[in-house]
Amino acid sequence: MKRKKGYLPRYERCFICGDREVNPFSMSIRFYWDGERIDTVIKPMDCYMGFERILHGGVQTALMDEAMGWAVTMEIGTFVLTRKLSVEFLKPLITGRKYRLIARAVEHSGKFSTAEGVITDNSAGKVFARAEGTFFHMPEKQAKKVNDYLVYRPGDLKCVF
Repeated sequence: MKRKKGYLPRYERCFICGDREVNPFSMSIRFYWDGERIDTVIKPMDCYMGFERILHGGVQTALMDEAMGWAVTMEIGTFVLTRKLSVEFLKPLITGRKYRLIARAVEHSGKFSTAEGVITDNSAGKVFARAEGTFFHMPEKQAKKVNDYLVYRPGDLKCVF
């Protein structure tokens, strides 16, 4: 299902997309849906490093997981939970620099969907990490409950129908 373009809501306590006033450790990423995929610029701070300005692999994994989950959600109209996730780290990401995070749904089958994601430099398209994931579709009742916890700013896209 193709949808309008725009920013997505956030769960204020989320490590990835939360509000720093509610969760001071949040990366506070705003995810953008371009109608076909998640396409967002990230600039990780030093507090997320694993070693001397290199972004921790677990943080990269969390970023990919969140972006791929949103990509699936925006295509199928319900929230998802991660079933399986695989990340390939190709080059170190340096904190304080801008990168592009792109994720898209690949396939939907029954109660599952698959997605893929990449983190690239913001201009030349050099790939620093790539991921693949499989996601469970949430039952409608559970998805609506999750939706009630989200904060929608004016103009944010609705996620659950």
